[in-house]
Amino acid sequence: MESIREETQASRGTHGNGSLDIIDVDQRLLVKSVPTGKAQAPAIDARGGRYYVSASVPPQLVTIDAATLEVTDKVPLTGPADLLVWDSKTGKVYVGHDDGKDLWVVDPTLKKVAATIALPGEAPEDLGFDAPHEHLFQSTKIGNIIVVVNVATGTAGPTWPPPPPRLHTAWRWSRIRGLSRCRRNGKLFS
Repeated sequence: MESIREETQASRGTHGNGSLDIIDVDQRLLVKSVPTGKAQAPAIDARGGRYYVSASVPPQLVTIDAATLEVTDKVPLTGPADLLVWDSKTGKVYVGHDDGKDLWVVDPTLKKVAATIALPGEAPEDLGFDAPHEHLFQSTKIGNIIVVVNVATGTAGPTWPPPPPRLHTAWRWSRIRGLSRCRRNGKLFS
C-alpha cells in the first residue's frame, strides 16, 4: 500500500491479499477486508458515502459503499493503476497509469473513463490536488518532474523539476499550506 487516508475508520490497501482493509484505528480491529484486486490507494467521498480504490491487478477503479462495505461498481482501466485523487466538486476520480504516461479521469457515476490526460513524464507516482484552484500536481518517476494539470480544461500544463535527488512517492497536499512537503530519501523538505 502506498497511501493511507483516515476517516472514522481507516482504510488500507494491501497488495498481498488483493483487498482494501477497513480498520477501526481506535479499537485496533480489522472491520472488513473488501476484495478489490491489487489495491494501490483509496480516496474517500464522505458526503456520498463511497470509497474509491485504484487497483493494478486487475486494472480498475473500484467503488465501495462506505456503509455496507460492499463493492458497488468497477470501472476497467487499460493498464495498472497507481495513486488517485477524488474531486469533490466534479465527482471525478483522477487515477495515475502506473509506469505509463497517462492520467485517467474516471466518472464513477457514468461508470467509465471520461478522459485521458497525456503526461509529459512517465510513470505517474504521487499527486496532490488543489480543489479551489482546480489544479492537480502529478509527480513522475521517469522524467523526474512535477506536472501541473488543469482539471477544468483537462490538460497537462507547466512542469518543474523537484529538488534533487529523484522524487518518488513525494508529497502531501495540505489545505493550510498548499504544496508544502516532499519526502526524499526519508527526509522532509518544504
